[in-house]
Amino acid sequence: MSEYGKLKTNEETQSFDIENGSQEKTIPKKRTCSKKKSILFISLFFIIGYLIYVYIYTYFLFSSPYPESNIGDFNFTQDIINFTSVENVLTAHFHSGHTRYPRTCDDLQYGCCKVYRQCEIKNGYLDYHELTLSHYKIVPQNRIKSNCYSLDHLVHLWNIEYKSENTSETCENSPFGCCKPINTACDLALRTNRENNQNTIDFYKQHLHHSHRITVPKKDKEGSNCPEFRHDSTFNVVYAFNHGYPDPMDDLYFFIALLSSFGFLFCISK
Repeated sequence: MSEYGKLKTNEETQSFDIENGSQEKTIPKKRTCSKKKSILFISLFFIIGYLIYVYIYTYFLFSSPYPESNIGDFNFTQDIINFTSVENVLTAHFHSGHTRYPRTCDDLQYGCCKVYRQCEIKNGYLDYHELTLSHYKIVPQNRIKSNCYSLDHLVHLWNIEYKSENTSETCENSPFGCCKPINTACDLALRTNRENNQNTIDFYKQHLHHSHRITVPKKDKEGSNCPEFRHDSTFNVVYAFNHGYPDPMDDLYFFIALLSSFGFLFCISK
């Protein structure tokens, strides 16, 4: 019987292809991560997560674990611009109470200490924005919060904490000069006349240009170490106090390390 017209079997077809130098087309397998790479990826993921947790926990808790003890007398009248006779407000003796780990301001008998900024005269009172001081740093001892730091005190502490390592250098004789003074008139008015009435408005108008000098020399032409750099001056002064006066480069180093870790994870995942 003639072989013509007969269907060839799979074996015959495969042998024919091999004899003619061709190979059967194979379907590529899907690429999968090796077990070793998967373990490494998961391990690094948890390590980075743990480092982030430790950073947040230590930065926001242990940087300011307790209210400060007796700070002592503040005497910074020489740094006040447009200073008038209000020594009773600016150079009072301050003590802060001790409270163990209150979670929020509501857990405290008299709430948290605050400073005031951006006053705006309304119909018979001053409107304002407020910033809260960390209750791990200072706690009000009475209803009128007389022991709470004023904005002038915080600026004074900024000058002390970030002063130049060169004790003979002042901002006036430094290569880049001085940072801008911080206007503290709003905070001063609301502390002097706590009723926030027409008397408060009148006091605010009389001391509208009351400011506190920043005595720390600029590190560069842009003033990258000044309170006004990249944010509101008052906000930066309060932030520094609340977080124990951190090195401005600390956050930069942390985020560089974090981005580098994620970059490494991305590479090995490829």
